[in-house]
Amino acid sequence: MTATPTTPSTEFERTHCGRCGGSGSYSYCQMHGSTCFGCAGTGKKLTKRGAAAYAWFKEQRTVRADQVVAGNRIHSGGAKFTVTEISEPHVGAYVGAERQPVMYVTFANADGKFRYSTMLDSKVEVLPRTEADRVAALRAAFAYQDTLGKMGQPLKNKAKVSAD
Repeated sequence: MTATPTTPSTEFERTHCGRCGGSGSYSYCQMHGSTCFGCAGTGKKLTKRGAAAYAWFKEQRTVRADQVVAGNRIHSGGAKFTVTEISEPHVGAYVGAERQPVMYVTFANADGKFRYSTMLDSKVEVLPRTEADRVAALRAAFAYQDTLGKMGQPLKNKAKVSAD
């Protein structure tokens, strides 16, 4: 049995990449050079425990698209932006030649240059508004990580962390 750390975590638990041995480099290819795909060139990757805590952290910030309000800063569609305009839900999907009743909503940023449309029931990550909120969310995730065992499962003797 492994001992759990007695000091609180300050980052998601990581270990050296087993593919590249922690160097960040692996086999060379024309497109990506010698970047290791196991760790994306960082030399470290999340352990099972760290990955479980990170997944919990992301899940705490995820809401359905129909729950986003103007003023939220979101990360979706590969971009981060502040929502200033939300369209009314509208129908528009074709499967073959048939129109399907799928509801979409479109988010726009302040200057209108970025628009992102998604289905109402899809998941969107809402980012914290302030640095203090971000730090509090990370501390909660690290506290949750401290309740997990080596394999990323909650320990039986640790108190359950509730979502705030």
